[in-house]
Amino acid sequence: MILLFYLIFSILILQILAKTISSNYDLISLFNILTQKEFFLISLLLIYLIYSILTKKNIFSNLFKITIIYSIFILFSIFFDELISIIFSIILIRLYYLKKNLFLHNFVILMASLGVGLFFGSTIKPMNALILAGIFAIYDFYAVYRSKLMVDMFNKFSKNNAIFAIILRSKLRPNNQFIMGSGDLIFPTLITVSFNTYLPHLTSASILGSILGYSFVFYLIKNQKSHNPVPALPPILFCIFTSLIFRLLF
Repeated sequence: MILLFYLIFSILILQILAKTISSNYDLISLFNILTQKEFFLISLLLIYLIYSILTKKNIFSNLFKITIIYSIFILFSIFFDELISIIFSIILIRLYYLKKNLFLHNFVILMASLGVGLFFGSTIKPMNALILAGIFAIYDFYAVYRSKLMVDMFNKFSKNNAIFAIILRSKLRPNNQFIMGSGDLIFPTLITVSFNTYLPHLTSASILGSILGYSFVFYLIKNQKSHNPVPALPPILFCIFTSLIFRLLF
């Protein structure tokens, strides 16, 4: 049960931050203009990615760095000047590789997921957000059970110390752990931000649905007989839909 508590606590923090930030900042205006400094950062990251591909120097690890840096930059740019946001993002990813502890890893993944969720959630209307999440949920199901693409990608990135997921582990039972991919963190966050931006009276229903969805995924994983991966997005999205429908009806 301790892992379930860690999971719910992490998701609550993510969802509450998403709601609070989207309520207090005009994200549409903030993200509307691509500044010269941001363009400079994107250019540097692309050059770094191309260099990694051409030299074949740990492409997976470098792709992880680029994605995390830009995602956290998006989050920091809400509060700080672009240059400061760039510096903070680079410092954080540097600290991530120097310290290499589980708490910092989860913190970085949650903050990166929050940044992406805030960016897309503020620009996509709720119905479009649900449709987009639904498409990815279908793909998630197919990629896990049919093509095995998600499993192969996760294994390749993991071998290169580039895990796009939070890892929850009990100190009492180190072998007992729970992994939740960044995509499964981003889409519920995106949906919550979208509703809070355009239909704020349904935000609480979205958050409640997300919490129920993650709990449902935890139950499915912990009660399956095999150790095969489970596509998390479909059950999470199902609970969000159910919560929203219940809120609209009652």
